[in-house]
Amino acid sequence: MQNFYNSNPGEEARGRKLALDFEKRLQQGCHTYIDLLSVEEIFHYYHTKNNLLKAVQLVQYARTWHPDAADLFLKEAWLRLELRDHEEALAAVEQALLLDPSEPNIVFLKTEILAKLDRYEEAIDLLRGMLSITLSPK
Repeated sequence: MQNFYNSNPGEEARGRKLALDFEKRLQQGCHTYIDLLSVEEIFHYYHTKNNLLKAVQLVQYARTWHPDAADLFLKEAWLRLELRDHEEALAAVEQALLLDPSEPNIVFLKTEILAKLDRYEEAIDLLRGMLSITLSPK
């Protein structure tokens, strides 16, 4: 697991504090606003600590405040893929594609998920579609 905090231990302390605050809010049943910068810091903290289920919980919570943030769906899809929950990963990546259909990272993640589901033809077709868009003259 990559350590995002190698360069600045103060960032890890901030991530830990934000994560603890987030968990406290959940325990108290508070549903208060969370900004995307805090989400990113908490996400990196959880990922560094290999707490993927907490990261999923964070992303789902943040989506209630930022329902149009394709990046949150992308993060959930990636996490679900790591957790080997391929059907949920596919559902999340498809939501991300609805919000940002031209983002190549989302398309590539979808092809990876489709391959994990043994849906190789769909994955190949998706990649061919991306390639034809990329190679077409403007």
